[in-house]
Amino acid sequence: MRRPAFADWLFRWQNPWDGLTLQLDRRRIYIIPSRAGLTYALTLLVMLLGAINYGLSLGHLLVFLLAGLGLVGMVHTYRNLAGLQLRADAAEPVFAGDQAHFPIQLLNPDRRSRAGLLLRVGTAPPLRADLDPGGEARIALPLAAPRRGWLRLPRLRLESTYPLGLFTAWSYFQPPQHCLIYPQPHFTP
Repeated sequence: MRRPAFADWLFRWQNPWDGLTLQLDRRRIYIIPSRAGLTYALTLLVMLLGAINYGLSLGHLLVFLLAGLGLVGMVHTYRNLAGLQLRADAAEPVFAGDQAHFPIQLLNPDRRSRAGLLLRVGTAPPLRADLDPGGEARIALPLAAPRRGWLRLPRLRLESTYPLGLFTAWSYFQPPQHCLIYPQPHFTP
């Protein structure tokens, strides 16, 4: 399957038009080990085999302590996204060939800060945001507007690897956001 068709199939149970506001809960947050997390797990496995082979009690203690640290990091990575609110605002019209900017607002209703949030759209480099307790961040996502007509905002991905980088938690947001692209004006002398 092509990648967009696979993504549509994978997220078919979700409404493709999320609305202008989204509250992240347990059904919308996905989490998997990162490459560093897989290396960490492999290292722990090798350390456990060494501790078993040589009968090292302190080796077992160290392995299980580090495994517990990894699990606590997984919970904190998930909690960095849980409860956040995303809100899409209206985009200003632009001319063809310019950059359209889609404003997205991140709201943190909790009393804990959120660090290392990355918001990405498509293959563009991610935009980073840090939220204070009860704070908000306003991010303008730039998208190329090659031709006139309506430009639809593609699916956004909000992700975090905070605090240890062993896990990546992410969520998708598909607001019904459009930007009007005017024809490029023709300048004559």
